[in-house]
Amino acid sequence: MMTTSFKFVFRKSNGETSRDPWGYIYRLIIHNRKKSYKSIGLPRIRKSHWDPIKQKVRKVSGVDSVKFNRVIDEYKRDYLNRPNKVKESAGLKSSSSFLDYMERTISGPQFKDKHGTRTKYLTVLNKLKCFITDRNLTDLTFYELDVDVLCDFQSYMLDTGMTQNSATHYLKIIQSFVRRSFKDRDVLNTNDPFLNFKFEKKEVKLKETLNRKEIQILMSAPIEDSSFKLHKSHVLISVFHGGNEGFR
Repeated sequence: MMTTSFKFVFRKSNGETSRDPWGYIYRLIIHNRKKSYKSIGLPRIRKSHWDPIKQKVRKVSGVDSVKFNRVIDEYKRDYLNRPNKVKESAGLKSSSSFLDYMERTISGPQFKDKHGTRTKYLTVLNKLKCFITDRNLTDLTFYELDVDVLCDFQSYMLDTGMTQNSATHYLKIIQSFVRRSFKDRDVLNTNDPFLNFKFEKKEVKLKETLNRKEIQILMSAPIEDSSFKLHKSHVLISVFHGGNEGFR
């Protein structure tokens, strides 16, 4: 059985012999016991700046650890999300199924006490599953989730009787899970189909207007409370200054 492991390591520069030598961060791939090193292009650092356990550059003076670690994470995501590859990194396996990721996240501890949110997200997930089944598919991977799928899912929702507002809301919830997957160390997804997806404008709901009789009742209604009187005056001012198109 072929095995592959992936991690980052510190390698000192040629000629460095001190106890705390200067060197560079490399990615190390071990495939069937064969090692392959490659520099990830970061400036050199001291050996003491590197944390081999956390796979991070430590916060030290004179080193932009945030920038270093961002590059390291991006490099890791690029490697883990190669299509049609077995992905392993420091013992963490990346799931390729977006449906499984949504389901696992919704049932996770972050939504344990958020019953309303969990129910809402499960409704979106079930709608997405129905769409997948309708298209004679069994799953939806991160890389299969592209602009065409988003447009097709939107059309499916509208065809099943949903309003554009609801369809847009469902798509934005899916977008939130995509963004969440960027920071999930078990996934480290890099595919963002929403970069080239255009959300449809929400439907404009026409405001209901008061008819002549309702306005006359409002004008003649006796009101004792001063705050209500003020509110009544504001409403009538709005009506007579064009705020109510139904009264002419």
